[in-house]
Amino acid sequence: MFHQKYGFQFNVKEYERVKPEDKDGIVEFLSSDLFPGIGEKVAQKIVDVLGDNALEEIINDKSCLLLVPKLGNKKIDLIYNTLVQYEESHKMIVYLTELGFVMRDALLVYNLYKGRTIEVIENNIYRLVDDIDEINFIKIDNIAKNMNIELDSIERIKACIFYIMKDLTFKSGDTYLYIEDIYQCTIKYLHLDLDYNYFNELIDELS
Repeated sequence: MFHQKYGFQFNVKEYERVKPEDKDGIVEFLSSDLFPGIGEKVAQKIVDVLGDNALEEIINDKSCLLLVPKLGNKKIDLIYNTLVQYEESHKMIVYLTELGFVMRDALLVYNLYKGRTIEVIENNIYRLVDDIDEINFIKIDNIAKNMNIELDSIERIKACIFYIMKDLTFKSGDTYLYIEDIYQCTIKYLHLDLDYNYFNELIDELS
């Protein structure tokens, strides 16, 4: 589409992170900053021995690198571990962006949880509100709705109470809050008929 100020624009709906497939691309990839200590000469030797499917072969069985002359165990582990992490990060970032995270937030989440990202998100996505300051409750709540999480889930209510308390504190500048104010703001946001006694129990659990 054409924007009056910025000119032609692209509307990107999805992307795919791909590994190089031709020999020159693989040499360039393996000698990049992703693989410190693996220069162009070593990368070329790897490609000469393993061919166009070098990266797949390494991921499937790193012992194939033993076929490359003068390639020590430290470098073999470095290459293998970096490739595995590269594959893992791609999988996690795609998962997060498909849920609705913008790229910046997806990277924040992945950099914190790494290989546990999917486990943490599916177990309790509202945990992110406590763990990552840059991602607030409203963002997480909107994404959680796409995951069909129950609107009256205890995790959602607790996270909302915590968010409301912080919001009221910042707006008023006070460190003392009335529980009735917290209650009214919470039920207003959640659109739930929340039992007052149950609400007090959750407050006690958060304290």
